[in-house]
Amino acid sequence: MSHQASAVEKSLAPAQLAELAKSPSAHFPPLSNFGLDAITGFLSNYAKHCFSPRPPFPKPDSQSVVKINDQATFAFAGDWATGTDESALVGGLISKFDPEYTIHLGDIYYVGASDYIAENCCDERQANGYDPVYWPHGSIRTFAMNGNHEAYARNSDFFNWLQSDLQQPATCFFLYNANWCILGLDTGYNSEGIPFLGWLGEKYNIPLIKPRCDLPVASIDWLKQTVLPLISANQSVILLTHHQYISSFDQEYDNAAEQLSELPELSKREVLWFWGHEHRLAGYGLCGDAGMKAQGRCIGHGGMPVELGPPNSSRPLLFCDRRYYDPNTQTIVAGPTEYGVNGYARLIFNGPNLTVEYRDIKDSPMVTEQWQAQGGNPKLLSQTIDPSLKP
Repeated sequence: MSHQASAVEKSLAPAQLAELAKSPSAHFPPLSNFGLDAITGFLSNYAKHCFSPRPPFPKPDSQSVVKINDQATFAFAGDWATGTDESALVGGLISKFDPEYTIHLGDIYYVGASDYIAENCCDERQANGYDPVYWPHGSIRTFAMNGNHEAYARNSDFFNWLQSDLQQPATCFFLYNANWCILGLDTGYNSEGIPFLGWLGEKYNIPLIKPRCDLPVASIDWLKQTVLPLISANQSVILLTHHQYISSFDQEYDNAAEQLSELPELSKREVLWFWGHEHRLAGYGLCGDAGMKAQGRCIGHGGMPVELGPPNSSRPLLFCDRRYYDPNTQTIVAGPTEYGVNGYARLIFNGPNLTVEYRDIKDSPMVTEQWQAQGGNPKLLSQTIDPSLKP
């Protein structure tokens, strides 16, 4: 066996050997573990936690406000923490980019309990035999947002991870420089509703039992008292939430927008709004019916199986990725398959200018946007879309 291994190594190019040495025996859960056919895995894990006491919402304060440089680099990913080979690949691409800041837009699967956080975010092996993965940290700071799957574990372990490992005191944060503000808000804390009934209400869009996904009162108070006084008329605002404000494919969650529209400093603005929750990459023109106008960007394609359904509304859809992916060969194929293409977003700030690249699992820039902060509103100067992503 030793001679055989030596012969194999000698037959490989140095680049292949170096890549193999990084992960000689990677064994991750398959994407099929997270598909509709595997719903029992989620439900059994949810049942372990759904009647546990929920901790109080951690109130953001002045420590949740961070000033960043006018030149800064970010990587965003949503619904990434599945522990699959695809999430490991996307995490590797983010690490290769080496941003100063990384932000996970929420959802640690199956539920955001301590063992899933350890395995899917902290590179700590668990008893199931799978190799763990690591959420790539920025060279300066990393942030994680609250999603409904963290709420299914009643948030306690997630809050502990934020505060002990990420030194993030709360699930809301405000990052700002001379031209831009990044405001991360928590729609996850109120996303569970009545155990099991709330999940069914969301899954089948039943208004009577569907969770509200509204912003906790303490976060609105923090906005009024701490954040809004720091936002000048010339700074453009980037909003981050887990749940989508608008969608051409799925239900919409507009309670957060209604709450923000009651704040005069925000209601008069147009915003660039990133979210996850919906497992796809999609971009929208300026729209919104709940008192705020937003250029929406769904980037919930970090690790979960990407949804491939056709658009079903008249929202101004600018781009969406409905290509097919074969997890067995790790290639993008003509299809059809059950799986879409995973990816992440890069943001590069340079004074008033912002470049956003939406990259796929092969690190190809499928959409590139040039933005500029102009009079308090982000203006889209140019947009290059790969023809395969045009709706």
